[in-house]
Amino acid sequence: MVDMRYKSSLENCKTVLKGISPYYSHGRSLILATHADKVDEYAFAKEDVEFFAELHEIPYLFYNLKDKIELNDLVQKILTIVELNEQHISRVSSSFRKLCEFDTVTKTYN
Repeated sequence: MVDMRYKSSLENCKTVLKGISPYYSHGRSLILATHADKVDEYAFAKEDVEFFAELHEIPYLFYNLKDKIELNDLVQKILTIVELNEQHISRVSSSFRKLCEFDTVTKTYN
């Protein structure tokens, strides 16, 4: 998770990902940039996140987590990413799979 309001947030993400093998992070990582609606408060450009994510072949999303409609959309996108990657990664926990069931998600976020 990267907070668009703080340069240190992106730098911390870069530092963490440098210590993780690309083979391990591929299909297991997602960069979620928050406060995407606060353009006047950005500490860095969206292009910085896009460049970094594409360099490491990690999907990225920009969202405002305080907006319920955007939050529901985000949950659905993350679930889609998990379902697509689940075919390639055998270590998705059963509790996480249970959390990702559609009824659970819609009851939690609607």
